[in-house]
Amino acid sequence: MEEEITEDTVFELLIEILPDDDATNWYGHSVNDFKNQHTQKVYALIDGKLKLIWEREGNASI
Repeated sequence: MEEEITEDTVFELLIEILPDDDATNWYGHSVNDFKNQHTQKVYALIDGKLKLIWEREGNASI
């Protein structure tokens, strides 16, 4: 059984995608630790692969 992923799940590596495709790496954090109005997508390193775990709905504020 897989563990449920929430915005509070802590990952070894998260990659935050910002407007204009800028990116920030976060080590040992959860999405809720850094997500703000500029965050567009968040990828997590899961089983050695980057997987999209969060994406902004609708148009982003830039």
